[in-house]
Order: sequence, then structure tokens, then C-alpha cells
Amino acid sequence: MNEPNLSLREVERKVIMMLAGQGPKSGYDFHLGGRRERGHRKAIMSNGNWIKVLGHIGPKGLNIINRVNTLGSRETDERGRRKDLYWLTPKGITLSFLEDANPKVLLDYVKKYYPDSQEMQVFFHIASTGIVPSRVLKDSYSMSDEEGEFNLESVMISYLDYVKSGIHVDKKQARKLAEIFKQHPEYNPLFRDIWSAIYQSANETDEALSHESYS
Repeated sequence: MNEPNLSLREVERKVIMMLAGQGPKSGYDFHLGGRRERGHRKAIMSNGNWIKVLGHIGPKGLNIINRVNTLGSRETDERGRRKDLYWLTPKGITLSFLEDANPKVLLDYVKKYYPDSQEMQVFFHIASTGIVPSRVLKDSYSMSDEEGEFNLESVMISYLDYVKSGIHVDKKQARKLAEIFKQHPEYNPLFRDIWSAIYQSANETDEALSHESYS
């Protein structure tokens, strides 16, 4: 997804980043301020503006946000009416990460609202550890296509090139990465190539490190 071409307004970016950091919200939370805080509510936008925002970045527009299923939850407004809750689509997740959303927080929400998206979960698990430099992850993640589809292989290949360029990865970082890899054996071939490059780049002689296996 080529983020600069989206032509988002500042208020739309604010909505996206609030959802990334605070989880699903309704239009009520934005145009009326949601729950009262010490007797006061601070609206982010008018109801009319929210309708415009939803039309532009919602499912009928850029599809950056969409309704989410909050299992067992029946969120209501002050009059007891059911509220439609919105969160980020894969495209929205991509955009928020490129705008410096916290990967640990995103990982929690991705697990909850995209439980079948193993690739995104692996990615944010890696991102949340700080093992791989942020710029490498962002350069790779920004290669998502116009529909926001995420390809873990492209990210890992970019990281492989980064390691092969001669960047040193210490044993502690390498072992953290190894633990993540072991939790996802379906990606063994790709991970094995990365591990080999890390080992070669670091020129390790540590016996335990050299005999790590993902098979």
C-alpha cells in the first residue's frame, strides 16, 4: 500500500491512530466523545464529519476501517442503542504501523480480530521484540499491495538482505528470533535461510548457537 497516495485528512489519520492504540470504537466515541470523563466529554468531530470520515476510509471507501465482531459484547450508547464498533482492516493496520503505532498493541488486537492471519501475527511478534530494525520492517511491510494484503515472505527476504549486507546480529537477538521461529514451524524453510545468514554474518563459534534447528 502506497500510503502517501491515500490523501488522508488529518482527522482521518487521527481516527486511524486512535483505533490502533485504543481498539474498536463507534462513531459515538468520535462525534460525542464517548464516555464521560469527570463530567465532560470532548468530541473529536461533529456527527456530520464522522459520516464523511466513514464514507472516505470505511468499507465503501478506502476500506481502512470496518465493523468488527466484538464477541459477547453489546456496546450501547447513553440511550441504550446498540453501537457499531469499527477497527482497522489489514490495510489500516499497515498504515498505522507505518505511522508508528505500537507493534505490541497491534499484535494483541491482530490476535483478537484476525485470529487466522498467522503471517501478521508472526510479523508483529517479531516487530514487538525490537530484534529487527524498525526501518527494515517498515520498508518491507510497505510492500503490501493495494488491497492491503501482507506477505511475510517479502518481509523476511528484506531482512535476509539486511543481514547479508554485513550487519551484525548478536547471540541474544538471534536466540529471541529463533524462539519466534520455533513457534511457527510452517515457515521453517524461510526461517532456516535467515538463521544461516545470521550465523554466517556473526561468524559465531558458539556450539549451541550453530546447532539450532528448525526442522
